[in-house]
Amino acid sequence: MFLAYCLFIKNALFLFVWQLFHIFEKRPVAILRNIILLIMLPIIVSLIHIHWLFFILDEVLFFNYRKTKCIRPIFIIGIPRSGTTFLQRTLANDTQFTSTTLADCVFTPSITQRYLAQFFRWICSPIANYSQKFTPKFFNSMQDIHTLGLNEPEEDFFMLTSIFSCFIQMTIFPNYPPVWKLAKFDKSVPNWERKIIMNFYKKMVQKHVYFYGKDKTYLAKNPSFTSWVKSLHKYFEQPIIVACIRNPDKTVPSQISSLAPIFNITKHNIHDLKFINNIHSMLFYYYKYIEKLSKPKHIQPLHVVEMNELTLHLNECIHAIYEIGGYSISKKMQKFYEQLSKENKQYTSKHTYIKQASIIHSKTVFDAIWPMSPHARLINPGQ
Repeated sequence: MFLAYCLFIKNALFLFVWQLFHIFEKRPVAILRNIILLIMLPIIVSLIHIHWLFFILDEVLFFNYRKTKCIRPIFIIGIPRSGTTFLQRTLANDTQFTSTTLADCVFTPSITQRYLAQFFRWICSPIANYSQKFTPKFFNSMQDIHTLGLNEPEEDFFMLTSIFSCFIQMTIFPNYPPVWKLAKFDKSVPNWERKIIMNFYKKMVQKHVYFYGKDKTYLAKNPSFTSWVKSLHKYFEQPIIVACIRNPDKTVPSQISSLAPIFNITKHNIHDLKFINNIHSMLFYYYKYIEKLSKPKHIQPLHVVEMNELTLHLNECIHAIYEIGGYSISKKMQKFYEQLSKENKQYTSKHTYIKQASIIHSKTVFDAIWPMSPHARLINPGQ
């Protein structure tokens, strides 16, 4: 953990210096944004130190967490906007699996913090139950559109913000070169840095399983971990890695559109050519990497599922994952998956895409890799 802390300080310092030398841009609103970020960085670093104090307490109070085994964990990776979130949240309904929530990653990444949070929830539960009677109708209606809350299964890469090695930083600092190295982790991140990041990440996973139940199977979803496959195989025992894919003709504009709200807040230009090229390069690398690792005789097996198959054959896809991992499935969960599969066939996305020339023409960039050969797909078209 000491090396991880040193990496955190190094990353924070480098980011601060880089931001200092990139304050001035052509747009006045961008200059204001950069000054605000420069002021906020030391504050954020100070707040993250609170987590590190609790990490130290973990090493004293719960040092046995290091002995926790995470056998056959499930890592859902793949192309962003290809059904990874849906697949994770579907599997998370089975109590034999355990996933991190946004609250776990952002507010209580340590074991000590989680026990404290559990205590305060118990103290405040009467107030919370009473206040639910007065929940505004707006928030209740939103549940029909998209489930909101800190306790929904979420990407665990948020835990890596404690060492400033989380790809989510791209949304705030899209022009910061080291962030894009994380997008090609096994290839571009130096070996010494990969070791520190992976050791830290494994400890965070062990802490989660230690707290929520050593008998549970860890379930994670991170599209940005698509370039981490070799590292995941190296640091975890018998991992089950499922890669979701989608036609790039829809993936690229969907990915850009999904970033539009936060770019509107941070006043970054989402149509910036350098940014678009970085997104294209990242996604192209993901497609090629998945294709390479999904070959039948590859020593690190990767199981691929197309988004279209999740829609049309959800039940079969889910059962294939259970079979590959050797997980048992109860009659209750079988009925749940069957019902969800029927409902899923009728689902229509309401997400609208940004239309822009460089995005629309993305198909020509990906013609060399699409359609992908169905080497290790859970469900093959035509079955």
